[in-house]
Amino acid sequence: MAESFPPDRFDEVPDLKRVGAHRAPAPKGRGWIAFLVAVVATLVLVGVGTFALFGLNDRIDFFGGSQSPSATPTPTPTPTEVAPSSTPRPASSS
Repeated sequence: MAESFPPDRFDEVPDLKRVGAHRAPAPKGRGWIAFLVAVVATLVLVGVGTFALFGLNDRIDFFGGSQSPSATPTPTPTPTEVAPSSTPRPASSS
């Protein structure tokens, strides 16, 4: 059978509202730090995604490559007069 020992310091456990022998109380504000890290990570990912989409759609020129073609004026054709030919036209058969 189990022997009975006199009570010692390990029998008197303080009420600390924590689990585990080596767990320290959580510091205050720890939840806000995790939330702030999540917000910053989200903003970085949205920014990178936005630039990637603009780059894929050729709206941003990352490397200073070719410029978009500028509008060049097209020459307007001028009408020229045609001299009458000296060969007679064939008669129509109507």
